Amino acid sequence: MTPPRASWLSRATRPAVVLPLLALTIVLVALVTPEQTSSGRGGLSSNSAAPEGSRVIFELAQRLGWHVQRRVVPFDSVADPATVQVVIGPTERLGAGETHRLLEHVRRGGALIGAMSGGPLLDSLHVSTGAIGRLTAMHEGRDCGPRTRDPASVLGPVPTLVALVWRRPPPSEPRVLATIDAGERGVLPSAVGIELGRGRIALAVDPDFLRNDVVRVCRWEADLAVVRMLDYVRGGSAGRTTLTFDEYHHGFGIHPGSIRAISSYLAHTASGHVLVQVIVAGLLLLVALSPRPIVPRDPERIARRSPLEHADALAHALAEVGGTRTAAARLVDGVRRRVRRSAGMEADNEAFLRAVALQQPALAADVATLRRALEERIDSRDLAHVGDSLRRVEQALTPTAWT
Repeated sequence: MTPPRASWLSRATRPAVVLPLLALTIVLVALVTPEQTSSGRGGLSSNSAAPEGSRVIFELAQRLGWHVQRRVVPFDSVADPATVQVVIGPTERLGAGETHRLLEHVRRGGALIGAMSGGPLLDSLHVSTGAIGRLTAMHEGRDCGPRTRDPASVLGPVPTLVALVWRRPPPSEPRVLATIDAGERGVLPSAVGIELGRGRIALAVDPDFLRNDVVRVCRWEADLAVVRMLDYVRGGSAGRTTLTFDEYHHGFGIHPGSIRAISSYLAHTASGHVLVQVIVAGLLLLVALSPRPIVPRDPERIARRSPLEHADALAHALAEVGGTRTAAARLVDGVRRRVRRSAGMEADNEAFLRAVALQQPALAADVATLRRALEERIDSRDLAHVGDSLRRVEQALTPTAWT
């Protein structure tokens, strides 16, 4: 009975058909899916003049007399106390070690302008986000001249920010630098200045009010909030004159790639070591189970008998077929080979027996017994006489071997 043919559905759902189609679909989706684009590189980077950038703050600080510069490497050491580190909305999260070094820089007399909505820096200062409200203009834009009025900004909505909330008592009395109107909750701080050790921190929990498209609008007075932050970190006894904008965490500079991160994890962590061992074991198992181009063959081994087993087997074989002539010939040939050099005998059995008869007349009867065994078939019991005759012949020709 022949098995029924598989249906077209079962043939179409075989792994050999489904897996290539799935791989092709993934490649096509990856090729046709549009990438998310941004109007400015690096988000709130001081290099970006896009609406989401913060280049206007960089240029504003220059006009106010600050010496401004950009940092494209991690903050790996405590800088000069006269330097103010500026970290605005980093697209890459700050690590715990870098946060510790920034705070140590402040404690030793430096300063920091930080604007971010979360991360280890806010956790270290016990700060979190609170209510949502609109940015408050303290002077209501009265000082903005007609040349600075943009119809779009006048009609557009006021930026919405979040309030700053302390989870624990602050390290010093906070100075409010920017506020929001949270409606029923009233006016709440969105940016404050605090003293930490010998240094100062101007901190905001919502970096959006530092964007180019917010700071450039005069009536919102975000630019005045920026100036208040700059004036606060300039104060004190350190005489701070340099602003260093962090661009490393906005994607600039040299960053370790994924290969380096993976190799560091595999080489320096216990779980990485275990994973390496599992990968190596899996590769060895895969190689062992994979098909090989050349089929291995077991070596052919020929079992050979030992000399004693060979002699016994030959004796049994000759006895079964009655091969007395062959047995006698083998025995005579063995004696001839052993005494040939010492007695100078010929290399032929017949010539060997003639020479024995001439040299040893007393062995004439033994020579006759041997000739009879070589010429005709004898009884198997007479082979014992053949052996006795050969022993006497060998003793006579090699007397020193039998003493």
